[in-house]
Amino acid sequence: MKKLISLLITIMIMTAIFSALTVDAAASDFTVEGGVLVKYSGSDPTVTVPDGIYSIGESAFEGNRNIKKLVLPSTVYSIGDRAFYDCTSLTTVIGSSVSSVGVMSFNGTPFFENSTDEFFKLGSCLLWYNGNAKKVALPSEIVSIAPYAFLRCDTITSFSAPSGLISVGDCAFCYCSNLASVSLPTTVSYIGAAAFEGTSFLSKAAGFVVLGDGILVKCSSGAASPAIPENVRRIAAGAFYNDTALTSIEIPSNVYSIDRNAFDSCTKLSSVTFNKGLVYIGDSAFNNCTSLKAVE
Repeated sequence: MKKLISLLITIMIMTAIFSALTVDAAASDFTVEGGVLVKYSGSDPTVTVPDGIYSIGESAFEGNRNIKKLVLPSTVYSIGDRAFYDCTSLTTVIGSSVSSVGVMSFNGTPFFENSTDEFFKLGSCLLWYNGNAKKVALPSEIVSIAPYAFLRCDTITSFSAPSGLISVGDCAFCYCSNLASVSLPTTVSYIGAAAFEGTSFLSKAAGFVVLGDGILVKCSSGAASPAIPENVRRIAAGAFYNDTALTSIEIPSNVYSIDRNAFDSCTKLSSVTFNKGLVYIGDSAFNNCTSLKAVE
């Protein structure tokens, strides 16, 4: 009897040791920095991301050919650029709390490439539009539109979104050549670079194009010193890009953000005046403004 008890205790101890080793080995597959999963180096077909991680970093799983199923905890709300790019075996992704997805995060995966849902989404983020409707109304549960989600969708002529949509990604509607009407709610606080590039909506617009919560998407006034409207709170990426008529600009106090490349290649811009209220200037906001000599 004593030998049996001793054997059982030994088995229990060894099981505990091996279980601990297994947990340690699995944990070592994840490189985490400040709540961001920076890199996964494992080879398991099913990967469950640990609780507490709030973001999957850029290219964290890129090129992993082993992963087939991904389970994200409720703490993960964002997925970075190319995070799962070219994961050619990935067919299933579970992540109900995801609300933001970067550029080409799932391209090259069966999960993305084989999608058939009209509004293909992960969590509350629209990844891709598979429909062919002329008038598209976004479902109310979607809070963000991923970059390139409607790329070259030539059938769409009008787009509307209900209150609750927060962001529109880079190039979201790029080259939707027949898109002539866009209606966004005031809940939209971010519109990415070239979101409406190549659409008739933007190409035929005159003056200031302001969408969402006062986001200046494009200025085509042709004025040397245009007066930014009082309802503008944010100047979107590339809003004044290559405006060769622009010579001076005053940023009024109602504007809190100038996004990246906002005034890129305005080669005749020689004077910029900032006012109280501005809290952010993005990367390369005044890149290649070769005449810029005075900033107040």
